Amino acid sequence: MLGLSPIQRPGETLALTLLFAMNDLFEAYIGALVVRAARQRGWKARLQSSLPFWEKITIRPDIVIEADGRRIILDTKWKVLSSPRPGMDDLRQMYAYNRFFAAERAFLVYPEVNGLGDHQGCYHDPDRHLGCGLLFVSLFEGKYWRQMRENACSLQ
Repeated sequence: MLGLSPIQRPGETLALTLLFAMNDLFEAYIGALVVRAARQRGWKARLQSSLPFWEKITIRPDIVIEADGRRIILDTKWKVLSSPRPGMDDLRQMYAYNRFFAAERAFLVYPEVNGLGDHQGCYHDPDRHLGCGLLFVSLFEGKYWRQMRENACSLQ
């Protein structure tokens, strides 16, 4: 990276480039705030809880919340969506989390971009009423904490 500009293009000026694993940072930030919010409500929140999935492979959502005898799954995604429609792979992943963790609701948590609002949908599973929602979280202007608290209260 020496000799490159901060935007990773060749340049004439020597500049320091910093790269961050934003997926990991976003997950850790959301996880810490959810654990604190859950504790304040008397709920349990576990980070990176895993279950056996296939042979020696485990399935592990970012956050599992246990509230009033129910489980809620949160999985963070450092992605920019142009519409409130997640990718098929993300929906399949959340469906597996719903089934393996016996959770009626799972939520994909994205950074708020493009003014998208929270959205909820249900899977077409005749045996179960399972849902997957999208939460868009503002990371600016102190909105995050209030918004996350409101979203956590409405997850049921």
